[in-house]
Amino acid sequence: MSSGFDALAELVRGATFDDFLLRPQYSVIERRDPSVIDLSCRFSTHITLKRPLVSANMDTVTRAPMAIVQAEEGGIGIIDRGFRNGDIEPQVREVEKVKRMQHIIIRDPYAVTPETSLAAAASLMKRSRAGTLVVVDDAIRDRLDVEDDEVVDLEALGAEGTEVSVPARGSVRPIVQDILKHLCSSISYGGARSLEELRQMFRADPMRYLVKLSASAKRESYER
Repeated sequence: MSSGFDALAELVRGATFDDFLLRPQYSVIERRDPSVIDLSCRFSTHITLKRPLVSANMDTVTRAPMAIVQAEEGGIGIIDRGFRNGDIEPQVREVEKVKRMQHIIIRDPYAVTPETSLAAAASLMKRSRAGTLVVVDDAIRDRLDVEDDEVVDLEALGAEGTEVSVPARGSVRPIVQDILKHLCSSISYGGARSLEELRQMFRADPMRYLVKLSASAKRESYER
């Protein structure tokens, strides 16, 4: 393993993220879906997260609203200490807001109609891995079909594999969900079934997964 990491260290010396692409492997998963792919990871010795999501302890990043979303999506938000020095009460209040948030609203639940057969409902539950289905008629469905207040206005243009800064307005939840979908794509490209399996495979043979771009390839990819 040491020789592999020695070669990796030499490969990445003086390089940045934009200098590499992932070398695609044979995919072994049926769907790139965060609900069916194990994305759990270690946050600390005694804390395991269901999703590899951690928001920074900065006053402009993590207060109660961000920490609540992170927790609901399986990650963790670190409440900032950007209050007055020596005054921990505001930080404690932010933590209390997060702890009190126990109910999650599912905005797009799996639903059936009163005419749906039990066999069809059971099939839907098996495919979606949902433990509960909502029975709705046309009137209820019309009320549910309202404008989502968690729409995010994004505008960005960048080549695949590049790092771009994207101004965003709106809820952070759709952004978090997009991150998880892209992470699932990376696991699929790597030929793994879970985040932990991909990590172990990379540790065993890191050179198998990275392609270093030549100067001409970088110009073709990024200089547009």
